Amino acid sequence: MKPVKDFKAITLTAISVAILIQVAACTSEFPKIEDKEVILQNSKMEIRFARGESFQDAYIMNGANESSNSNTVSNIFISGISMADAAPIFARYSDFYMCKSPGASMAKAASISLSIIPADRKALKSLQRTISVFKDSLKPNAERVGVKLTGEILEMTAARLRHTDKDIFKEMPASVREETYYLVEAAEIIEDPLSKLKDGIVIF
Repeated sequence: MKPVKDFKAITLTAISVAILIQVAACTSEFPKIEDKEVILQNSKMEIRFARGESFQDAYIMNGANESSNSNTVSNIFISGISMADAAPIFARYSDFYMCKSPGASMAKAASISLSIIPADRKALKSLQRTISVFKDSLKPNAERVGVKLTGEILEMTAARLRHTDKDIFKEMPASVREETYYLVEAAEIIEDPLSKLKDGIVIF
């Protein structure tokens, strides 16, 4: 089955932002996590997020990618359908993951794409392994894979240039400012999630 959604690589249209927003959850820098907010920064820019609710959910993956594009706030994306949402679809159409299945349109409607910020190096490594395992699952006759993610939901609240202290938050496209970001603390591979659905296992 083709990935339900293309991976989100949000290109910032404002030229000043496009040049300077290089803080994108990169492999050499990780967020500073404070009591009420999360701060991403590099030598040029600082982005702040309000810390939201904790989350832990399991997904059947239909896409996973790490982008090298520096013009993004997040550079790790996972798309898929949560096990909880997949369970009732699976009960009706056990082949819902196939494009020809009557359940494919239901799965497409329930699928989401997550813009992920790794909390630390350990989280990044686990996410990179998740991406690698997903790509292996695309080989002929390979089993589908899932992932359990644990972390917090983030809301962007501010963005400024560090050398001028200029506030550029409102210059960003609404799609970037209003995106839901996920601070991921852990990612755990779920082997053959469809067999778990068959056994009635939907919450991890």
